[in-house]
Amino acid sequence: MKNKIAFRVDISSKIGSGHLKRLQYLEEKLKIKKIFWFVSGEKKLIDFFLKEKKNVIRIKNETTVYKTLKKEKINLIVTDISHNKNILEKKINKIQNFYKKKNIFLVSFDDPRHIILSDISIIPYDYERKKINIVNKNCKIFLGRKYIFFSKKLEHYSGKDKKISRQIFKVLISISGT
Repeated sequence: MKNKIAFRVDISSKIGSGHLKRLQYLEEKLKIKKIFWFVSGEKKLIDFFLKEKKNVIRIKNETTVYKTLKKEKINLIVTDISHNKNILEKKINKIQNFYKKKNIFLVSFDDPRHIILSDISIIPYDYERKKINIVNKNCKIFLGRKYIFFSKKLEHYSGKDKKISRQIFKVLISISGT
C-alpha cells in the first residue's frame, strides 16, 4: 500500500458525518502513514471531528485538492461524497470526472442511484448489480453490507465479545424536532 493517499469528504450540520466516520474507520484499517484530508463544509464541524488529524485542508473547490495532490505526488483519492444533495445536483459526477481527467486513481463510496465513474466503487448497500449504471467498464465494484466499516472497538462490542451482525433485524423510527 502506498504511504500517502487522500480522502475527500463533505460535512455540514445536515450531511456527511456518517461519510466522515466511514473514512476514519477506513483509515484505521489501512494503517497508512500519511493521509491528506480534503473536506468541504462547515469549519466548526471540520475542526471538531478532525481536530486530532494532521493534513486537514478545508476546500471550496477541487482545484485546491488537485494542486496539493500534485505537489505531494499523490495519485490516489478516496471520496465519500454520495449524499442526497450531491446526487440531486449531479455534483458527484462533476467531481469524479475532474479527477479522472487528471489521471488520479479514484476510489469512491457510492450510492447505487448515481452514475459510477470511479476505478473502484464501494457500494455498502444490498442492491442489484445489474441496476447500477457503470460508465467506467473497468471499474471494480464492491457491493453489499460486508463493505460497511466499523471501528475496531465497535466491531467487537457486545458485552460477551460477540461481533456485530450486519443483518438488519429491527428498525427504530424516531420523529423529533431539532
